[in-house]
Amino acid sequence: MWIHFLYCSITIEDVVYVIDCGRIKVTDYDPRQNTSTLTAILVSKANAAQRSGRAGRVQPGICYHLFPSYVYNNVMSEFLQPEMLRIRLEDVILRIKVIKTTFLYLFSYEIHSTY
Repeated sequence: MWIHFLYCSITIEDVVYVIDCGRIKVTDYDPRQNTSTLTAILVSKANAAQRSGRAGRVQPGICYHLFPSYVYNNVMSEFLQPEMLRIRLEDVILRIKVIKTTFLYLFSYEIHSTY
């Protein structure tokens, strides 16, 4: 299973080998069933390149892609569809509300106006 934190800018010095199965789980919204689902789909070429770059950041490393070059060249898209187009707008709004509430709670100190 792919670890999503490896997409971040975090460098883990001990990562020498990356095994890329070529799949990723994404959240999709099905309007016919009015539900969100977690679906395993093929990664994009950009995702595959990102995964390759995780191996050998600090020392020599190797990335093993477990899919044929035909799939990479003829089936994979350049980029994945943005998450904003795959999920329900209500979910995004609820996430923003949670973040805003958490942010205000963490920084709940008196702000003095200069006006």
